Amino acid sequence: MPAPRKILLVEDDAAIACDVRLVLEKEGYHVAHVWDGNAAIAAITPQNETPDLILLNLQLGKDLDGPDTAQQLLLLGNIPILFLYSPADLCLIKKAAPLAVYGYVDQHSLSAVLLPSVQAALRLHETRQVA
Repeated sequence: MPAPRKILLVEDDAAIACDVRLVLEKEGYHVAHVWDGNAAIAAITPQNETPDLILLNLQLGKDLDGPDTAQQLLLLGNIPILFLYSPADLCLIKKAAPLAVYGYVDQHSLSAVLLPSVQAALRLHETRQVA
């Protein structure tokens, strides 16, 4: 049996973080949670296991927003990033557009689209690694 996939959740809203974690852990994913972009960047080190996927809130409340955090994370390694967003985040969605991320998940429809989006991002990343 393969080891559980590791997901780094970067979310500053406790309720959303709890919902995401519950959905993913119920499906067998291992979820590590950090509250802001700086903590996410600090978590990607040679001493830590690299996550299989990063779920990153576009609108983080401290220092770095989602696109700025993603830009820094992409410099640290080839880890797929999937953004969590709210429809009100239009400016941040436009800011994130040039980044090589694996998609966007609406925070208000987590139960319907989170798992298929995570699974699709992981499959796409694996396909890109083989090619």
